[in-house]
Amino acid sequence: MSGLDQASGQLQYTNKKELITDNNQKMIVVTSGVGGIFKSGIPIGEINLTDTLANKKLIVNFYRNFSQLKYVKISSHIKKDINIDQSNKNIFKENNDQITKINSQLENIKVLKQQKVINNEIQLKLQSENIKLKDDIINLQKILKVSNEKIKEDQNKSKNLEFLELNLIHGHKCRKTIFKSKLYKVGTDEYRDCVLNKGNIKKD
Repeated sequence: MSGLDQASGQLQYTNKKELITDNNQKMIVVTSGVGGIFKSGIPIGEINLTDTLANKKLIVNFYRNFSQLKYVKISSHIKKDINIDQSNKNIFKENNDQITKINSQLENIKVLKQQKVINNEIQLKLQSENIKLKDDIINLQKILKVSNEKIKEDQNKSKNLEFLELNLIHGHKCRKTIFKSKLYKVGTDEYRDCVLNKGNIKKD
């Protein structure tokens, strides 16, 4: 029998299912004494057969509410050697093995459920962080693009200022006139290169 709460328990195994036939009777559950710890015949509680047939569970309603106990009587007795035939021993061992196996499976299922919850939390966190990283990358790319455009604009302004300054000083060396027909027309690439070269004409 395993405990459900402080007022009831559930019988897990029985080989007397043929006894559960009459809906108008109740079954009294007593200790068997097989384990050698408790004396046999101690009343534990009752099984309502109507409820048992309805939910197919052997629920034992205890005679006492253990949470309300104030006084406990201790019964001392000598453990007696109980002869159990090999068949009952095998059944008892098989039941214990099944209970151990079930408990182990339940524990594994519990661990797997906890791992699944943890994995889901980690996955959600990673997804959230990935979305944030993508947004940060997009923002950085925008900032980088604006910065590159600004640098390019500043470089163009710097080159234009340099050209204007050199044009005032060396423009006459490059400007084509009636008397200097071999020089360059103002506004052409050749004229600009000549000015930036401080009036030194490149010769092929």
